[in-house]
Amino acid sequence: MEYLSKNEFEKLKKSNNKEAWLKYCYDLCIDCNWTKLELTKYTDMYDYTDGNSLIEAGKRYAKKYLHYSAEEITAMIRKKHNINTKYKDLIGQIIELTDEKEIAELFNKDNYKINEVLNRIEYYIKHYKNDLTIEEQKILLEETLKKIRPIKNEYEKNKNERAKERQRKRDKEALERFKEVINGNLTEKELINNLGKKRFNKLLNLLDADFYNLYIETVNWQIKEQEQEQKNKIFKIHQMIYEIVNYLKNGIETENGLREFDVIDFYLLYKDDMKEIYTQIIECISIKDD
Repeated sequence: MEYLSKNEFEKLKKSNNKEAWLKYCYDLCIDCNWTKLELTKYTDMYDYTDGNSLIEAGKRYAKKYLHYSAEEITAMIRKKHNINTKYKDLIGQIIELTDEKEIAELFNKDNYKINEVLNRIEYYIKHYKNDLTIEEQKILLEETLKKIRPIKNEYEKNKNERAKERQRKRDKEALERFKEVINGNLTEKELINNLGKKRFNKLLNLLDADFYNLYIETVNWQIKEQEQEQKNKIFKIHQMIYEIVNYLKNGIETENGLREFDVIDFYLLYKDDMKEIYTQIIECISIKDD
């Protein structure tokens, strides 16, 4: 399945499409066999919430949208944990084969998960080779594990490389977002909200010195711009307040001369700034008139 980044995960979680988010959690649980240890790999890599929360969300999807009973959900999870026919047949073939290439080909052909096979070998031998003595079972277990370990090592090496490549790609894409800040298309606050503070700090440490200095310079300039904009806005609001006070004291000019300033006048003239005006009136200590 395609794994979402933390930002994509959070957006989906907060969206109105609750079913889609629960289904993603359910699919993730299925992919990880409802095992907290396997889920942890993805919660750490993609900065999700903890495995327990994902499992609970997956269960909610099964109950609400698949209409599984509590007993059916428990049975489904147990079945994922236990050996099934697919792995039973595979382990039987591994035990019989001696050629490493032929064994490796079994994994390539049907896309078996190597860790799942390793976790099930002991179970298989105990239940399907129970005619052997305990000592013979131990020897068979070690011989079978020896056949798979080189394949596992190669698999883990390739898996780690793929994971690193995915991480490099994600880091590169995220670092492009820093350029968006430098180009004035994004504020630092928006960037942190998009990436999450943990990932933002990690990526900040990846910037080279020149790019980092340019980024900091841009952010400082943005802060000054924002501060100036806020000052200008407050000044503008204060001018409006003084204007309102003057209208209240002296009336408002019309074609027929001065008349009393009323609520309708206030609404028509200042409706777009009413919230800010109210805030500043509360805060503005220079205005003494009620």
